[in-house]
Amino acid sequence: MKNGRRKNKTLRRALQHGALVAGSLVFAAPFIWLASTSAKVADELYPPRWLPQTPDRVVESPYIGIRENERPERPFQVAKEDWERAQLPVGKEIDASLDTFAPNLPEYVRPWLHEPDVTTGIFARLLRRTPDEVFKQQTDAVAASFVQGVSTELVSSVFDDVYRRVAMGDTIFYGWDGSIEDATANNRFPWKSAD
Repeated sequence: MKNGRRKNKTLRRALQHGALVAGSLVFAAPFIWLASTSAKVADELYPPRWLPQTPDRVVESPYIGIRENERPERPFQVAKEDWERAQLPVGKEIDASLDTFAPNLPEYVRPWLHEPDVTTGIFARLLRRTPDEVFKQQTDAVAASFVQGVSTELVSSVFDDVYRRVAMGDTIFYGWDGSIEDATANNRFPWKSAD
């Protein structure tokens, strides 16, 4: 009899603790969301994700890079077959049309025009304002519809979003007393190359 009561008591406590843990997770979720959202850039807020994106590893600067949330996603009302049929030809047509805008763009933009992430960014921007019914048309008509939306302003704006630079300045050391030590003055801390 005591064994049965002890098992019931243990089971009841386990259920109570489980309910308390589940309740605490429900009430903690908004605070976890608040903390994770504070580490996100504005574009990462929608679609909602719990964790901010990890930045890409940069090997050289400048470089072209597009965030995962900036890539085009299939609109809900567009059939999967229509999306898959049109996605690649639209990208190719957008890329082919970029040469017509090159003379109107700054010189430093031109070498980067045919980077895949530039085309992807333009496609994603145009997709936001394209009606879903466009995808029901023939592939050539879909591509032509997207190419009509490409403009010098759009190319320039997308380029500003995907062109990334890593700037390194002089290294400055702060002492415990608040003094500033210039690491490059008189070659006090010589740099050694890993090569």
